[in-house]
Amino acid sequence: MATSASPLPPGATAPVLRVALNEHLRSVLARSSVRLDPARLGDAAAVMITEPTQVVYDDPRDPRYSFAIGTGRFVALDQAAGWVYGVNATPQDRAAPLDQAVAVARQLERIIAGTAWRKDHEAPWAASDDTVAAWARGADAELPIARFTAGPAAVQLTLKRTGAPAPSERLGGSTAELFYLNVGIADMSRLDAYQARLLRERRARGGAQTPLPLSAFMTAAASAP
Repeated sequence: MATSASPLPPGATAPVLRVALNEHLRSVLARSSVRLDPARLGDAAAVMITEPTQVVYDDPRDPRYSFAIGTGRFVALDQAAGWVYGVNATPQDRAAPLDQAVAVARQLERIIAGTAWRKDHEAPWAASDDTVAAWARGADAELPIARFTAGPAAVQLTLKRTGAPAPSERLGGSTAELFYLNVGIADMSRLDAYQARLLRERRARGGAQTPLPLSAFMTAAASAP
């Protein structure tokens, strides 16, 4: 797992991550101001950024699907051989009371609704305020609050609970539960195609568990859709 965890100096602006699904990490780095070691990226299943980062889903192939997620405390890029197939981020710098986390979610929901992504209005992907309130009184760890799709790709907004806050995160001494919004963007078609090619190559070489040379992984990644 490749990680960036340098602190943000006082008064500095958070670096910007511009990323799109099915984009190579080299291109992501060229368009972004985040600091990552390119030499380590190909060996990681996920690239974690744990410093404050401005995240923009910025699709250069079709800007109609682009939107700003906001500045948050973490970003995770799921990748296979350098190709991004998933993004997880939060627009919050820290967990917050439920009403504040819901307000963040609803605002981002309106922003995405103004793009070319198609909103899914069916349960369980569209949570009303009453559904959110009922969930908060329960014990489930997370609640999908909205989902948007475009072909095999999807944007999912999910509320997550963190439990009672640590002393350093308590607001006015309150021990009430805190929540944050997770924004997940994923296209599994590239990963599925990549893994299918690797499986065919393994079977051609003797069986599903046959070890493969690095060149086979690079060939499979280069030919993924």
